[in-house]
Amino acid sequence: MKQSSKVAVGVLALAAAGLGVAYKSGAFNQGPFDWMSEPVIKLQPGSQDSLHVEYPSVYAAGSTHYMLYSAYGDDRRWRIEMATTSDGETFVKQGNIFDESKLAFAGGYAFPFVRNVASEKSSSYEMYFAAGDSITSGYTGIYKSTSANGFAWGAPERIIQESGLDPIVISEGDRETLLYTVASGDLNVIKAVELNKDGKPLQSRVVYTPQQGIYTLGLLHWQEIPIVIVEAADTWLPLCFNASGELAAIPGEPILRTNLEGDTSWDRLKYGMFFSETNSKVYYNGIEGHGFEQGGQIGVATYKPAKLFQNMDFSSCR
Repeated sequence: MKQSSKVAVGVLALAAAGLGVAYKSGAFNQGPFDWMSEPVIKLQPGSQDSLHVEYPSVYAAGSTHYMLYSAYGDDRRWRIEMATTSDGETFVKQGNIFDESKLAFAGGYAFPFVRNVASEKSSSYEMYFAAGDSITSGYTGIYKSTSANGFAWGAPERIIQESGLDPIVISEGDRETLLYTVASGDLNVIKAVELNKDGKPLQSRVVYTPQQGIYTLGLLHWQEIPIVIVEAADTWLPLCFNASGELAAIPGEPILRTNLEGDTSWDRLKYGMFFSETNSKVYYNGIEGHGFEQGGQIGVATYKPAKLFQNMDFSSCR
């Protein structure tokens, strides 16, 4: 799925001698991140996981930890599948989460984002994802499904009728905001739509127009400030909402540079990031580079929040 024509690919001017070796040994990124050397969700020949496994979302339900991820296999349809783990690193695949004969759409579905919705009396789970009306239509809407236990998911409901990708939901007090990317000309922009108390969307609006191509979104927090991480031109860039309600770049360096020249690892290009803030892990897609028709797998790294944010200026964040 990484081969989106809407993503402008940049070439980093980082061709210093020996950089690839330093990167693979961990020397280049030894600051905030500690990368595992092997994927935690791998390709499986002759299956629905044969070509790509990507876009993870990880959450806990009781003593069980789940991952929902996007799978693309021999029949060329994107699906959301499940895996479980006891340690956050060794996953057991559980297969599809939906009975596809009962779905209201016939196309691919991917980009899951799961969040726990807790109240004084109960706890439940919400999943937001993108889906298409047919195999040939591409993505035509953002859908929502709910679960009481994190394992069994209810019939999806379309809440956004637009070709959006990679939804995430931000909670700020009583405000709930759904973000997603959508094509606008030659670039993807980020749209935001507030959700009312019953979860229904209000009017959407563009909150970020990049100067270069962007693709996937991640979410984490620093001192209760929601930070949107955007994959852009082989970097991960931090954004936050300013006083005007727009997303703006946080001054400072990118939190990651990826797709580095000289690197030959399976995850030379890293994207599709999901931050699990309870245990300071980031799950992500890894692939050899731009333009590969297959090979996306899921990896995990630990990160140090204090080092991640130590050089950022949050003074303009609301």
